Amino acid sequence: MTDQRLRELERRWQEAGAVVDEAAFLLERVRVGELVVDDLRRAAYCGHAGAQYACGEAMDINGENLGLWVMAYELEAPWWNRSCVVLAALTACSFATFPSDCREQAEAAIPAARGWLDCPCDEHARQARAVSESLEELRNGPWPALDAAIESANACWHEAPALCAQNAVWCVIEALAGVSVPPEGEEPSDREARLETEAGVRRRIEDECARSALLGKLR
Repeated sequence: MTDQRLRELERRWQEAGAVVDEAAFLLERVRVGELVVDDLRRAAYCGHAGAQYACGEAMDINGENLGLWVMAYELEAPWWNRSCVVLAALTACSFATFPSDCREQAEAAIPAARGWLDCPCDEHARQARAVSESLEELRNGPWPALDAAIESANACWHEAPALCAQNAVWCVIEALAGVSVPPEGEEPSDREARLETEAGVRRRIEDECARSALLGKLR
């Protein structure tokens, strides 16, 4: 009977494509032990609509709390995953344009972080750390995009990787918007432009997380 109900809920969701039906299917998978609650909540934090509905929370993730969302893996949940915040940092960096003055350094940091993400072993963590530490003296300079690349490599080994990822996201926003984040006393028009930029970065991060193995258990 349990399997029959599960298959019926799955069929209903696939036919209608409604979020509420997907949520019912996911909750039934949790009930029968096919899906663990932690994975469901993780998916909700990554923007999966069905998981969000199933968790009973909209989990409002907008430009105002983008950095906090990146940190949610560390602050809100015991199932926090370093790979996810490294992915978030690298995705944010994909928006950045690196000036010629710092392009060579950025092109060393980002592959180091990608190498760890592809193979999160101690050796790749050591390589990412070596690269980021070699670039440390260039941090907080005139290139916020480079700071983001360095923070991406830092996230692979640092004891507070979610903070590194948050910094990477903010640095990319600063590079794109030309303002410090969060700014003080910004004009309404500047704030609107910044929030639009942040929303675009956030959507890309959500898309990448959705394509990652993190949500594989929901498919």
